[in-house]
Amino acid sequence: MTTYELQNAVFIQNDQIKTNSLKVAEVFGKRHDHVLRKVESILAMKFTDPNFGARDFTERNFSLSNYQDKSGRSLPMYEMTKDGFIFLAMGFTGEEAATIKIAYINAFNQMAELLLKQQNQLQTVDVGSVVQLRSGSPNLTVNTLFDDLAEVIWFRSGRIVRETLPLSCLVLAQSDHIAPNFAHSLETFWSNLYAHGLQHLNHSTRTDQIAINLTQVLDLFPHLHKRPELIQTLPHSKPPYPQYLEHNIAVQSRLERKTIRCWIFKSNQPTMIDVKN
Repeated sequence: MTTYELQNAVFIQNDQIKTNSLKVAEVFGKRHDHVLRKVESILAMKFTDPNFGARDFTERNFSLSNYQDKSGRSLPMYEMTKDGFIFLAMGFTGEEAATIKIAYINAFNQMAELLLKQQNQLQTVDVGSVVQLRSGSPNLTVNTLFDDLAEVIWFRSGRIVRETLPLSCLVLAQSDHIAPNFAHSLETFWSNLYAHGLQHLNHSTRTDQIAINLTQVLDLFPHLHKRPELIQTLPHSKPPYPQYLEHNIAVQSRLERKTIRCWIFKSNQPTMIDVKN
């Protein structure tokens, strides 16, 4: 199995890094039905420790999907995260299996670095952008960009202060105006969500925050929104719309009673949430 083929076995899906049982079987030279049975045995395991949270672990790290074989039949497979893969691969023994497991984990880590870079790029930080530290700070101005770093400047005691910071530490600062090229998309997005009933899409239990799963919105409004457009637009959401905070955040959903990956916004006013019993 070449490095190129192994790298193709790991992919980004809905801001998560995954592989699937078909790829695992191919890489390890196993029959796919044997790998399926191994995954199903993991899902069926019973654990005596009530604090382990076995069901939460399996739901978070394994999901049933399907693929089409060469004859066009739709057949089952399981998608899994890095943690799910590691749990599954524990049962694969031998020197060759150990070598493949290390290469597989390296591929997951490389894909995680790629995803982080993509998420940083979503911030659209450029020379001249007004930014803040994610942890909070006065406004800073980006003076120079190089690799994954930014030189920022600000005024203190009548003089310019310069500092070089990782891009991952920075977020765009709130400004008074929304760029015209984003205003229409933001108006369409939020007006549709409020018209549908934001309480039916908001996974957050906090009344001052809105947690939206992008895939659910795209499924609900397939003709109004496209994923690439929203990914570019939503980081610019600010008053009078809800203020963008961060994305790809795992939220314990009040709607579905499980962990959902969400885009997080600060609400302009307390949101109405109906707590299910």
